[in-house]
Amino acid sequence: VLQYDEDAVDPDIAIFDPHHHAGSAWTWEKGWPVHDNILSLAWWCALKPSLQDAYAVQFPGAKELGGVRSPMVLHYEGEEILADMRGPGGRGHNVVGSIFLDHGWVSKGVDQECMKPVKEADAAADLHRRYPQIINGIIPFANLSLGAEVEPALQYYKKNPLVVGVRHSLAWAEGIARLAGDVNEKGEVNARTMTAYDAKFREGFALISKYGFTYDSWLFHM
Repeated sequence: VLQYDEDAVDPDIAIFDPHHHAGSAWTWEKGWPVHDNILSLAWWCALKPSLQDAYAVQFPGAKELGGVRSPMVLHYEGEEILADMRGPGGRGHNVVGSIFLDHGWVSKGVDQECMKPVKEADAAADLHRRYPQIINGIIPFANLSLGAEVEPALQYYKKNPLVVGVRHSLAWAEGIARLAGDVNEKGEVNARTMTAYDAKFREGFALISKYGFTYDSWLFHM
């Protein structure tokens, strides 16, 4: 929100934002073995350049991906999103709606692997209820590499009228897989070199159309 100060170009044009994230590391479950108070403290510490630099040594690219405050301990919900859209002094773009994209949710204590990310869609829907200007659609994560075992998650998402598709990253690159692809709480990368050709992945992928969902592949960006 505070990184840039510039007026919007063509501010009267109606824009639908097709991709943004939201969340709070101490209220949105990430599956990390870290107490919420520690995450809160880490967020404020991230304001200090020296500590941010130390963090970047452990997680290369974090500063570039998330700006001054680390994306791993970010608080970015309705007010912050709307402030970004409005811009400084209300000189931002005319954003009339948006789509929320999976931001890495892992519920603790859930045994069924496919169900670990599903509560993120509920949290995003609640954010839309409180801020109806944003999150007019949701694309949560579904681990398609589970094959047919992913179907309970798809069934769960279908009950949420805001869910319009699912996401499973295909991004992968040697040496930076943790930044490029989805990572579960065990540090295992869900996208690998030949994920799109994997029989299990294709089995899960084939179920998407059954529920009328679109597919977001997140190919690659840095």
